[in-house]
Amino acid sequence: MGERRMYSATQRANSVATIAVSNLAILTGLLALSSLYYENFGHQDPQASARVSTILRYGQIIDFRRQSLEELRITLNLDADFRTLFHWNVKQLFVFVSANFKSPQGSFGVVLWDAIITSPEKAVLHLEGIPTKYPLIAKVGALRGANVTLTFHWSCMPHAGRIAMASTESSFLVVPSEYIDGRRS
Repeated sequence: MGERRMYSATQRANSVATIAVSNLAILTGLLALSSLYYENFGHQDPQASARVSTILRYGQIIDFRRQSLEELRITLNLDADFRTLFHWNVKQLFVFVSANFKSPQGSFGVVLWDAIITSPEKAVLHLEGIPTKYPLIAKVGALRGANVTLTFHWSCMPHAGRIAMASTESSFLVVPSEYIDGRRS
């Protein structure tokens, strides 16, 4: 008669692990596809605005290479409700405010403020008069009288799938032609 052979423990563990990983890959793919559908048909864009509250300082600075630069420090009023972006596949949101301007030296974009939002409970922002985390710095003469556009950006970082990014232009600022802190060029 034929001899019956049992599979070894390592063969059984290998089979179980293969089935588990295959099922996880299929579920992850379905999760990513469902998120694409939700992004295209199921959610509303959030309301977000960033406005300049005050100009704290506009003047010249000397950097570590002994180059003369212009620095603009401002405070912002931020209003946003990102709760509509959270769903089953959103791990966190990365939000930031950028300042974009053109000068004779070219076009520039600088991040002024950023934050990571990890839950819908923390997704409503109402911040008034907050100083920017990062100053707006450019070569001397590039900022003077420039039209600066503030843009609110957000990125949805999923558990699985692609990172969705969007933005909205919020407000405009005309940089003064004279330094505010008393220094002159």
